[in-house]
Parts: sequence; C-alpha cells; structure tokens
Amino acid sequence: MDPIQAAIDDIESLPPGETLSYTKTAAKYGIVRSTLIRRHKGITQPPEVKNSNQQKLTPQQEQELVQYI
Repeated sequence: MDPIQAAIDDIESLPPGETLSYTKTAAKYGIVRSTLIRRHKGITQPPEVKNSNQQKLTPQQEQELVQYI
C-alpha cells in the first residue's frame, strides 16, 4: 500500500476527540508532511487518479480504437 494512503487511513481511524498530528503521522510513515496534509484535505490527488482524469478516451474506447486501427 502507498505510504501516503496508509497514513491517511491511520488519520481517519483516529477515535473522535483524539488530537491529530500531521507531523507525527508523516514522520511515522516517512513522508512529507505538506503532501500528507494536501492529500488528506483533498487538495491534491494520487498521480494515477490525476492521470486518469486527464485522459480524453476511456480505456475501453482506447482499446476499440487500437483494434480499429
């Protein structure tokens, strides 16, 4: 599993009322704190999601085009 996703899962599993520390969580998983914050708040997306959103054709349309050619 991606370390950033594992850290986000860890953050989301915190019980209500427990203090959230991005710094400690980032250090625990060995990731950059600012990246963790942006990803957790939904400001940025994982690269594979971002790339799929930028495609003009769906994978099925792409496959059909390749077969046609």
